[in-house]
Amino acid sequence: MRKCVFPGTFDPFTVGHENIVKRASLIFDEVYILITTNSSKLPLLEANQRKKLITEFMLFEPDVFVVVAEYKLLVDDVKNIGANTIIKGIRNPTDFQYESDMALINKQLDNNIETVFMNSDPTLSQISSSAYKELVTLGADPRWAVDAKTHKEYIYRLT
Repeated sequence: MRKCVFPGTFDPFTVGHENIVKRASLIFDEVYILITTNSSKLPLLEANQRKKLITEFMLFEPDVFVVVAEYKLLVDDVKNIGANTIIKGIRNPTDFQYESDMALINKQLDNNIETVFMNSDPTLSQISSSAYKELVTLGADPRWAVDAKTHKEYIYRLT
């Protein structure tokens, strides 16, 4: 069984993330959305709240699983899941540079783990969790960037 891990803070999980997951599920038998911690980000919702929202969003994808990271190192969670592939979405050259550097570090930590880059759908490449939250804070209505339940939760928290 081919498994992959799609890691991120997902604060919130956007339609851009959904697109990457659905495309990865065409290649892999199981896709694990791994909610991770990033020391440079302060998420608005707790990991288990994000897990619940993402699980509801991806409800009709039977081979997609949502889990919260148990370890500090991504490679340890990937091994714990039984996968050997990390999926990273790439929106632009800045994303590629950062994710490429991270892939090299992960390769140093565990030579058996590969990172696969998937370019964002061009119609979704402007979407980011940070941009979504900023738009909501400024009074815009970017409901097109997330599912309805997520939008309702973030509107409540940010306004």
